[in-house]
Amino acid sequence: LIVGKKCLCSGKSPSHSYVATFEDDASTGYFYALEISNGKQNIVNAVYIYSLENIVDGDKPSKVQIGWSQDGWNSVLLINNVPHAVFNLADSSTKCNTV
Repeated sequence: LIVGKKCLCSGKSPSHSYVATFEDDASTGYFYALEISNGKQNIVNAVYIYSLENIVDGDKPSKVQIGWSQDGWNSVLLINNVPHAVFNLADSSTKCNTV
């Protein structure tokens, strides 16, 4: 990832019909939780990660990773090995937390 250059990174839950996706649309970064059913993707939750104008060292390459818990209910967004957001998809009252 180079901040401000379009990027899309996704990872599927190992045991449920969810996908976690990080998107840089060339101006902002967002982390989405999507539920896949009947061939459709529905956004379950989303969290704002950054705005290009607030990134100091955005010209340096960054490593984006999406990880899932073994039970497939929790997903984490790591940028340069630092957690930025977590989705808890098992608990409908608290589906997303920023770190």
